[in-house]
Amino acid sequence: MKKIMHNLLYILLFFILIFFQSLVSDNKLIVSFLSDSKTRDEDRYNVGTVEAGYEVFFDNQGSIKEPKFVKIDDNTEKEGIYEINITESENDYFIQNLRINVIVKSDVETYIRIKLIHTLVYTYTNSSGVITESPVAIQEDLILNYHEFDPEIEEDGDYWIKADEDGYYYLTKKVIRESEEEERIINFIIDYFEGISYNPRTTGYTIQLGIELDAVQANSGPKEKWGLDNPPWGGNW
Repeated sequence: MKKIMHNLLYILLFFILIFFQSLVSDNKLIVSFLSDSKTRDEDRYNVGTVEAGYEVFFDNQGSIKEPKFVKIDDNTEKEGIYEINITESENDYFIQNLRINVIVKSDVETYIRIKLIHTLVYTYTNSSGVITESPVAIQEDLILNYHEFDPEIEEDGDYWIKADEDGYYYLTKKVIRESEEEERIINFIIDYFEGISYNPRTTGYTIQLGIELDAVQANSGPKEKWGLDNPPWGGNW
């Protein structure tokens, strides 16, 4: 009888241990779940929509013109590749009249960079009406005016800096749309240099211009998407 009671006591203790172990295990599961939920909440805190674009136009002393894409023939254009006149200073599409704005629609703080991809081209039309274009062997730098970042300037504004390492122009501040109904407009390429004129080339030459805009969420975006630990203008993101 004593032996049976002894065995029953061992069995009871065994089940009590199992019960307490399950409570400890369940607590660990609950703690893990709360920790996971907190992490997910932190991730959601900065999630939003990053959206930015650009507009290209020509401003000839107040006469505004929409840009023209490069024509391959009478029926075909190079969509997204803009034709810039560099031969006629009075032409509405002359390089000095080129303007580019960045349009910000993001509802979270955003960093923006933009690259101008240009090719100097000689184009002619043969007797059959076929347009033939040839990139010039020696390309020239595309020199345009923009609000260049200067560390000595303390006033708030939308400034850009060109990074020699990758050729991008970086906006030196994080930006967000004006409101839910209103996007933010940021000037990029502005009026040509005061007191300086572009020296026109001879007939047949044009610049073909492509634009690459890249926008990332300010929180960790430049490091994760661009691989940049620090901004090109110094300091921290």
